[in-house]
Amino acid sequence: MDLEIDNVRFVLQRCLTQEDFRHWTALAYAMGWYWMTRATGEGVRWFAALLAIGSGDAKAQARARFMRGFLAVLQADPAAARPALEQAVASAQEAGPLNLLAQSLSLASMAASMAGDRTSARHQADQARVITMALDDLPSTLMFLQSRALNCLFEGDLERVGSGAN
Repeated sequence: MDLEIDNVRFVLQRCLTQEDFRHWTALAYAMGWYWMTRATGEGVRWFAALLAIGSGDAKAQARARFMRGFLAVLQADPAAARPALEQAVASAQEAGPLNLLAQSLSLASMAASMAGDRTSARHQADQARVITMALDDLPSTLMFLQSRALNCLFEGDLERVGSGAN
């Protein structure tokens, strides 16, 4: 990926210039996993530019806001993560898919815990649990377990952190 990053940036910029939200979102969502490990700040800048354009496509909005929120959680920035993830939840409730809704709720729970809002964190975690348990989706399950473990850590419940946040 490092060898092609300039080409990817060119395509992303072209999609932004032409306001091609659908293609931009597909590429940027896939790039999100790269940005998580290599260039979180760059990913944040790209998603900020994309979300400034907007789109009527709720599914694309959900993916873009989910990834923006995910990057903000990684940067320990709950002030940026919470609104992005709340909007991802709303968009995913409107357009699906359920696995994106479950993952968005789990991440929103983490962001709420980071912000010290335990009530919202518990509520979002409970919603994520209900949806996740109805799915047979490994990424949603892992995201849910991560959020439960982090929430338990913030609550000081180290026994539940160590036991897989049952």
